Amino acid sequence: MKVYGTIREKVDIDPIDVIEKLIKNEIGEDWVFEEEGYFFQGFEVRGGNHGWDDKKGITKEFYDHIMNLTNVLNYLKNKK
Repeated sequence: MKVYGTIREKVDIDPIDVIEKLIKNEIGEDWVFEEEGYFFQGFEVRGGNHGWDDKKGITKEFYDHIMNLTNVLNYLKNKK
């Protein structure tokens, strides 16, 4: 991917870095998952313990958005 910062300066950006940054901006170091038709954002509590808020689910659209970004990222990583 090539991005032009100004008319005089050409900048090369790795698409993998862009997708990783998009995911990090959306969910940080967390992850998303589906359980029994409900969608959640999981997080690490501390010391390797994982958790999620049962009362605060995420939408299917947000889940699909993150999973699509993850699929693109995995494709790009396996392509190299």
